[in-house]
Amino acid sequence: MTVRADLINSGELIETSDGVRQTIVYLVEGVTGQEHDRRWNALKANGLPRQGEPHKIIPGIRVVERRVSPVTDSPSKFEVAVTWAPPSEQDLQGAPQFLSTSDGAGGNNGIRGPTTWTGRPGTATVKTTVDANGSPMLINYRGQPSISVLNLSQYTAVTQAWANYFAARALASAEKSITTISFTGSRWERDTPEAVAIAFGGFVNSSRFRAFPERTVLSTGIGWAPAHGGGYRVDYNFTYSPEGWDYTEVIKIEGRIPVDLQPDNGKRTFRLYGIDDFRKYEL
Repeated sequence: MTVRADLINSGELIETSDGVRQTIVYLVEGVTGQEHDRRWNALKANGLPRQGEPHKIIPGIRVVERRVSPVTDSPSKFEVAVTWAPPSEQDLQGAPQFLSTSDGAGGNNGIRGPTTWTGRPGTATVKTTVDANGSPMLINYRGQPSISVLNLSQYTAVTQAWANYFAARALASAEKSITTISFTGSRWERDTPEAVAIAFGGFVNSSRFRAFPERTVLSTGIGWAPAHGGGYRVDYNFTYSPEGWDYTEVIKIEGRIPVDLQPDNGKRTFRLYGIDDFRKYEL
């Protein structure tokens, strides 16, 4: 069989809000086999773009449809309309063997495909002794002690204020809710990720990772499942916290927090997780 491209139309480009779409019609000649097999055989012609194959020029679009039609002047000729467009998740899972082609989106020579990202919001509760402006939450008090004076005529005790006043300050502690983001990078991989998964979770980013600052992203684990056509669909899971992942505790004296807390003087931050450079996963 021989394949000649772009003999039917010039591959018109269409750009919409969903991205760029292009369809090129190829002419496949010399198709052999039984009559009911020839359409399928035409799809297997050498040189014909395969399902899931990235566009050679336009980034981000892949083959999402191939449609075969017979040519009336010969039973051995077929037209194959190949359409490139932004792939859906189903498209990505349907042809993992082609997702490994390097196209500038994370592919790597048949070992892994490009990464797609999904995210979802969440909430967490943290302790704090500062307000939204970062100022200590101090409570000031000015009061006066009192004494009881016996009223002999009524046989009752009357409370009277002393003239001497006193003042006090206290530091408040509260729990506040923060918004977190759990996000996942998914891609096709040729080999099982078991060895990577063992050492993946429980680390925070040593440097900026995607849009998230240093030490604010925690790796939470890797999940995987067999992919259609071979290899594995692998999910790299992370959680972002704007407060970071260190733990800060303050001392209490007789149940009260001192008002003059300073780092390493009644207040200390502990690192609970190791650090890792997530860039090494080439997501």
